[in-house]
Amino acid sequence: MPARRRSPSWTTTSSAGSGAPPGPGLPGAGPGDLDQLVDRDTGDDRVLALHRLAVVADDRVVAAATLRRDGATAWLDALETDPAHRGRGHGRALLARSRELAAEHGCDLLALGADAADWPRDWYRRSGFTPVGTHLEASAPRR
Repeated sequence: MPARRRSPSWTTTSSAGSGAPPGPGLPGAGPGDLDQLVDRDTGDDRVLALHRLAVVADDRVVAAATLRRDGATAWLDALETDPAHRGRGHGRALLARSRELAAEHGCDLLALGADAADWPRDWYRRSGFTPVGTHLEASAPRR
């Protein structure tokens, strides 16, 4: 008998302090790895809360995103879908949930950073995002 395919579901975990977030973890990551990731995110004291969103299909994460809130601004980060699962609405579901969470917590702006030359830029525009500026970065000098 073939394995029964389960419908995709998605989950939200959130963390408003340090320590590993509740809920399912990252496949292949141990508790120390999760603590390090959360510490990286919450090390910036402007971040008031993190919401980790995931779409789960066949008992594995197939799409995920992180929503950071720092007052009236929410920042969508690392919105990714497994290439084998693209075109199924997982990104739209994560974006919709991010918008809901931002509104529920009084954020009046949902922002994200994207490479202007990368393919998702058109998807972001179709999803209601407007380019508003350029972010510049510099690498530390090599020693």
